[in-house]
Amino acid sequence: MMWSPERNALEANLAFYEALTARDLEAMGRLWSNTERVSCTHAGWQVLHGRRQVMASWRTLFADPGHRVIRCEDARAVVIDHVALVTCAEKLPDGVRAATNLFTLERGVWKLVHRHVGPVSRDTLPPESAPPRDALN
Repeated sequence: MMWSPERNALEANLAFYEALTARDLEAMGRLWSNTERVSCTHAGWQVLHGRRQVMASWRTLFADPGHRVIRCEDARAVVIDHVALVTCAEKLPDGVRAATNLFTLERGVWKLVHRHVGPVSRDTLPPESAPPRDALN
């Protein structure tokens, strides 16, 4: 199978969810950019800025015994130059959230620079208002 930036970005996104599920702080650290330009908004949290705050948040979340399993579904990537925008639905036992994970290409490797998670409407969009799936990727 041929390499494509979109496929590689989706693989980086999958690695993120594997680290999240395993509560693997070292793997999570390798996925995020080492620069201070990163930011993260966990569901219900304020925006965190800088690698120090972002990684501290993962330590806090991974230490929580109530940490829930999150399954990524319907991931879609859009790549523009050295930036990849990955959107997906996060399935949890009690509902669904929307996630946006923003990656930048650093030395040939996709690294997270921003993440935002939030609630989604339970209402279904009428089919005519939703773009065709193949128009997104």
